[in-house]
Amino acid sequence: MAISGAEATAASILKSPRRGRPSRTAAPAPTRAEVIAAVVRLAEAHRDSDINMRGLAQELKVSPKLLYRYAASKDELLDLAAAALLETWIAPSDALPWSDRLTAVVGGARDLIERFPALSRAVLMRNLEARDSPEVSRVVASIKGCFADAGLSASEVDQVFLAYEMLILGELALSRAVRDGELSEARLPAAAARAVSIETSLRLMISGITVFHVGQTPCQT
Repeated sequence: MAISGAEATAASILKSPRRGRPSRTAAPAPTRAEVIAAVVRLAEAHRDSDINMRGLAQELKVSPKLLYRYAASKDELLDLAAAALLETWIAPSDALPWSDRLTAVVGGARDLIERFPALSRAVLMRNLEARDSPEVSRVVASIKGCFADAGLSASEVDQVFLAYEMLILGELALSRAVRDGELSEARLPAAAARAVSIETSLRLMISGITVFHVGQTPCQT
């Protein structure tokens, strides 16, 4: 389901109250944007496995049955919320060097997942499956633009983007598995160490791209 920009503005999502109980008076049926904003609020404090239609209905003070007007399942609501968050994403300025823009995009992605843990899987899957959606296309175009501005050819941009994606999305998938209890953190380096590793890998990628460009050495398939 596509959502309009008006329904998923930063004002309605990121500026919505994070805490507080709804009034005990009967509330009118919420708008779709209000439902999505409520999912985002819950996602700040819960895992996706802890969010359900009943809890969301309590947040909005409506009947759980009413929510099925907006989505067929909880997973669909999480996907809508993930799309709304991605729609609020602001691309780094083109005036910045390509390496600084790339670093900013990576940092922004990690901050988003850390702030909204319940949406980590939805954001991850949306990046992998909804490539033709406007919000994902903007992010992908921004990242590929960094690589193109570094002097890489179109085919090299695609190759390096795949490596970037495997690095970043792989870390997000690991973090989510640990957070949701699907994987023991004792079997992995600490989260802080993994964050440092991502930063190091990104610096190596930036250095490698610079070497390819300066030395006119093509990326190998």
